[in-house]
This record gives sequence, structure tokens and C-alpha cells, in this order.
Amino acid sequence: MSKEEIINMKTRILKLALLSALALPLVGCGGGTPTCDSSEAKGLVIDITKDELRDQKMAAVIDQIKIKVESVRTREHDEKRDTYSCAAELSFEGKGGKNSIPITYTIESTDDGKEFYVNVFGL
Repeated sequence: MSKEEIINMKTRILKLALLSALALPLVGCGGGTPTCDSSEAKGLVIDITKDELRDQKMAAVIDQIKIKVESVRTREHDEKRDTYSCAAELSFEGKGGKNSIPITYTIESTDDGKEFYVNVFGL
């Protein structure tokens, strides 16, 4: 891919990410609700992002970029319900450089505590 094609692709990714206001749940297993900065939560955020790229017919991009969840902040922790409200920067890095977008996400466990759901906003 040429540098211009990579830049155009990154611009398209960012436009799609900024225009979308989707909440996509995924399930992970474990005991208790993971924190905002946990590897489980960040891994599911990345998985959700990759699924969204596939849905936008951009699967070819996934292998050409590295996606990271950075600058994670816990906005709120409801101890009674053991849920988290989080904010972070979702970064995309490839041959053409690095860009990031702000996202928020929530983490909540099922009542039996065996699974948790991550909902991502801002993709």
C-alpha cells in the first residue's frame, strides 16, 4: 500500500469511528467485574473494535494496524452493583503513523458473577 492509501484508510477509520455511536456487548469469563485498566476489559474493547472494522468492510486494515487502549481512566465505580464507567484513548498505529480517538466503555458482571459485558461507545 502506498503512503497515500494508508492515510486515506486511516482517515476513513477515524471518520467511521467518530460518527458511530454503537454499544457492542461481548462476554468474557472470570470471577468478579474487571477494572477499567484490566487486560480482560481492554482486550474486549480491542475485539469489539476489530468486529466493528469488519462490519464496515475494513477487515484488510486489521492486519496492517496495531490497536491499543491507552490513557485509561475510571470515571465511576458503583460498588453496590460492581459496575465501572471508563474513558480511554483508542489508538491505531501503522505504517502511516499513529492516530487516536476518545472512547468510553462500561463493564458489568452478570448476576451470577461468572461473566461480564463490555459496551463500547464512540466507535
